[in-house]
Amino acid sequence: MLESNVTTQRITEFVITGLDHLPNQNILGVLILLTYSLILLGSSANICIIVSDQLLHRPMYIFICNLAVIDIMFTTSASTTLIALLLAGVRNISYHSCISRKTSKSTLPVWRKCILRLL
Repeated sequence: MLESNVTTQRITEFVITGLDHLPNQNILGVLILLTYSLILLGSSANICIIVSDQLLHRPMYIFICNLAVIDIMFTTSASTTLIALLLAGVRNISYHSCISRKTSKSTLPVWRKCILRLL
């Protein structure tokens, strides 16, 4: 008879390995944090300018605003794990966080391409 494959343990977190051999983890973490901060600042400024000026409430600028929101979401999903890993030394990531980051990394580029085709 065939027995069913039943796993009794549930996966609750993953351990991130592979970046332990880097000699200057703090410098790389600071560079990623600086890049992340600049992307957030630029995209937020773009959104604030478009929202505050009535002359920019046209379809093209609305699409540019949507691209800025997608950039913020994609950068947040990609950078925060690396910043926590390199600067704070957090080596674990929860299962749900991993799945949500994987989903956002696979769907946000599709939305970006759709918006760029509409432009």
